[in-house]
Amino acid sequence: MSRWKVLLQEKENTTCEHNYQIDKAGATETQHWEKCTKCGDKRNTAKHTFTNGVCRVCDYICEHKATTDKKDNTYHWEECNNCGQIINKEQ
Repeated sequence: MSRWKVLLQEKENTTCEHNYQIDKAGATETQHWEKCTKCGDKRNTAKHTFTNGVCRVCDYICEHKATTDKKDNTYHWEECNNCGQIINKEQ
């Protein structure tokens, strides 16, 4: 068996005592997850849960890239399609 195959087999047979933490730096516009600080394994991918444009789990700040114009009898505003925050509300 070649040295390369031996090293690959050894790597596959090792186990990690995972230390999962929320991967704040890796969060995307729509999701966050836990990542092992030792081996990089990823688990528990979930959608952000926003309050005032900030995810309550990973502190991701929504950039409000896509909005929808809304209005009622008194006001008009833009609403973020990602986090739901109301932006530029005016009479």
